[in-house]
Amino acid sequence: MKDSLNKLIEAARKAHAPIEGTAESAPPGFAGRIVANATVGKARRRLGTLDLLERLGWCGAAASAAICLIAVALHAQHPAPNPFDILMESPVDPIEMN
Repeated sequence: MKDSLNKLIEAARKAHAPIEGTAESAPPGFAGRIVANATVGKARRRLGTLDLLERLGWCGAAASAAICLIAVALHAQHPAPNPFDILMESPVDPIEMN
């Protein structure tokens, strides 16, 4: 462990220092390799049970959020209830009609 740490420190000392006044940038194609590794690399491996459960959980969370947003949007379209609406909607006993 100590040997590998010493090798790492020695390699870091030998590395060139950035020139003052210039910004460090990644080598060409670095971002493309990172994106390719993150997307294609995961698609090739077989998904485990926990991965599937995690995806199912995220899909369920997205579906419940969408349902809540739709319910709020539809509830906002209904007019405010009138106090007399309760009387008009209550069933009337046929005996009281006579």
